[in-house]
Amino acid sequence: MPKSSRRAAQSAGVRAAAAAAAAAMSAAEPVDEDALVILVQRGITPRQRHLVRDVGALLPRARVGDKLPHRAGAEALLDACFLAEGGMRALFLPARFEDEMWLWLVRLPHGPSVRFQVINIHTVAECNFAHALRRVRPPCLLSFDAAFDGAPHLRLIRELLRATFGQPAGAGGTAPAERGFETAISFHYVDERVWLRAYDVVLGEGGRGCAELCERGPRLVLTPQRVLTSALDGAPLWIGDAS
Repeated sequence: MPKSSRRAAQSAGVRAAAAAAAAAMSAAEPVDEDALVILVQRGITPRQRHLVRDVGALLPRARVGDKLPHRAGAEALLDACFLAEGGMRALFLPARFEDEMWLWLVRLPHGPSVRFQVINIHTVAECNFAHALRRVRPPCLLSFDAAFDGAPHLRLIRELLRATFGQPAGAGGTAPAERGFETAISFHYVDERVWLRAYDVVLGEGGRGCAELCERGPRLVLTPQRVLTSALDGAPLWIGDAS
């Protein structure tokens, strides 16, 4: 078989696997009281630690686990989630240097997982928006632009983002349908990057009238690097040019 034909066949197989994984995640039964564990690496900077705190405030039922050593693998991740009494979701933020940070979204215990490079960070304090002083009450209203429908790996990334930032089925607390959403998160895919913005939903006087979106922070720009079949490892479903 010619080399170009082999590449085309491999590419078609990867696209089919990514589409199947996205469909499986979308149709999967949510886990009752599915807590999410936030994990960081030892040696992160104060600014990166503030970012972790800001992102954690947006996540429903989030717990902070132990700091992981450098080059931590899937086994260390699973152990840390078990010790934190977490569920089937993990958000892992390793950092190598002050200006190099990654973000993993992981579905436990068998994947899939996606790795982003965090290329632009603005913490809530750095954004200095007036509404940043308001307390966040997850879950947040999630908004994805139409670009996430464009390719199988983007649909899978969307499902992982939704599983991370969305409200798990069966979780306690007042339902958003009863009290209304107070915070919204938008995800836009532009220039092969995911742009994350967080807003407060501000109602009119007396709780009536049209609602406004007032940005509160943080701001993140994420470059997808790879989508894997398992947690932190496994066969690649998709690899980006920037990996």
